[in-house]
Amino acid sequence: MIGEIIESRRGFPWGAVFFLTLGAGLAAVAVPERDYHWALGASMPLLIGLALALSPTPSLSFEFTDEGLLVHEPPQTIPYATFETVIAPGRPGDPDKRGPRSYPIQLVHEGGALHIPARLNVPSDDVFAFLLAAFPASGSPEVNPLLRGYLDRQTAEFGPERVLSYRARSRLGKATPNRGARVSLAVFLAGVGWIVNGGVRDEAVWGGFGVLAALFGGLFAILFASLGRRNAVRGVKGWRRASLVISPVGLALVQGDLQGEMRWDELRDLKFSRPTGFHQDNRTVGRGIVLHFEGARVLIADVYDRPLNLIYKQIRTYWRGPGASG
Repeated sequence: MIGEIIESRRGFPWGAVFFLTLGAGLAAVAVPERDYHWALGASMPLLIGLALALSPTPSLSFEFTDEGLLVHEPPQTIPYATFETVIAPGRPGDPDKRGPRSYPIQLVHEGGALHIPARLNVPSDDVFAFLLAAFPASGSPEVNPLLRGYLDRQTAEFGPERVLSYRARSRLGKATPNRGARVSLAVFLAGVGWIVNGGVRDEAVWGGFGVLAALFGGLFAILFASLGRRNAVRGVKGWRRASLVISPVGLALVQGDLQGEMRWDELRDLKFSRPTGFHQDNRTVGRGIVLHFEGARVLIADVYDRPLNLIYKQIRTYWRGPGASG
């Protein structure tokens, strides 16, 4: 993909046009009829249309060069050496499995985070695979001092090429854009206006409709905002001190209040988890790799300086042996 121009596709804003046209039509009826009820009815589609028009999908144009990812506008070069992780909640965690045609991708690097929209002129999986291939298998050897002894022992026994180490990355990432919350907020504001009108004019019908609109609009605004926070990357308590070492015989981990060593022959199950409300240190953790041992479950959180997808693949390989799948 070196040198290929990759661009996001911005579809026609049909939703904004529909609601703005509907609202304008209702408002136009209110003038000759001299009936403010039409104007009140127009307020909701107008607010929804404005919310959609003011929150378009951001455009992006970029290409991969020999040195890194080049963003065209505003001009920015992200060197491959500064890549820390790539996040794609909309595809399977197993990097060997195909994802859908389009899904958003977030590239976290030492200087910040780049959001790549879902709709591109190439399949999202092509971009995701290229980004993954830019990462070395191992992360930084500068692990938490509590794991230094384990890392040294495993390296001495198996060699540095077979022992992988990871430290916490510099930043977790950022929440993806969420238009649903803005649309729901528009419904809520229209409902509040109807409630005020119902109270001032003593019109129970508008007041009732206003309560319903405000209630559902407010609930969905909270729901969409919660989904946005859930899909954002979250750290565990003290995540900046987290470290992970993977060797042919097992792994060692320091993550929040969790510290220990585990062997692959003790591992019973391995899953790549999307955000579903796992709790650790009394905080919700999003995406992660769930390891089921006899009588214990360990979540490797998405806080390390390499993509979870690569860490998952390495754990699966050492657990099941080369050529394993699933």
